[in-house]
Amino acid sequence: MTQNASLLKKIARGLILKIINGMIVTNSEVADWYTDRFPPRFIVFPIIRKEDGFGKELSDSLSQAGQYEKKYNLTNKKIFLYVGRFAHEKNLERLIEAFRIVYGTDKNTRLLLVGSGYMEQTLRDEVEKKRLNEAVILPGRFEGINLWAWYLIAGVFILPSSYERFGAVVNEALLAGCYSLVSNVAGSTCLIQDGVNGTMIDPSDIQDMVNKMLECLNKEFLFSQQGEIKNSRMLLHYEDAIASLVENFKK
Repeated sequence: MTQNASLLKKIARGLILKIINGMIVTNSEVADWYTDRFPPRFIVFPIIRKEDGFGKELSDSLSQAGQYEKKYNLTNKKIFLYVGRFAHEKNLERLIEAFRIVYGTDKNTRLLLVGSGYMEQTLRDEVEKKRLNEAVILPGRFEGINLWAWYLIAGVFILPSSYERFGAVVNEALLAGCYSLVSNVAGSTCLIQDGVNGTMIDPSDIQDMVNKMLECLNKEFLFSQQGEIKNSRMLLHYEDAIASLVENFKK
């Protein structure tokens, strides 16, 4: 996105960067790109939330998670989860097609698309056309503990966006202990250490999505704690990020 800015944005950016002393960006790759081209200092501070209290919110959502499991018959299923808007740039039609192939190899898998948006009926039609009504579930949009419960149910979170400034849902998924497959164009890739807490996917390549999802299915432990409180997979803590930000301001 930084590289492909419109001419007007490039001109405005060039003028602004001549008069400021520094800028905070959310991704280290973006910071490196800017540093090679412009004089101000660029400080990285990703979009992450405080961990304080989040554990209690997850605990409070446990009973709700159990209700979801019963309502949608999710017990002992291997669950992939998406949370967010139903919009074209979220690339959900490709995700559904990739999941169709994955489901063909393992009928015990489920894909949860949690959210809402103008493409909802299009996605429902796509699910119907591919005969995935039992395997792909669109339960609606949720907030608070009603949302955290979906993270508890899932083993693997997936963000397949073809255009994504950051993707704060990745932070939530990691805090809830979900291994995360993240589009390589999303700013939140800076939260992923490949093979440790997740991996990156090519949003333009359905086969790459399929391969990464199948790799997850081969790791049974990723799905072994669904419906329970899982250990956080966030490798960067909020307080450490704040401390780093303060140190950078002192320089």
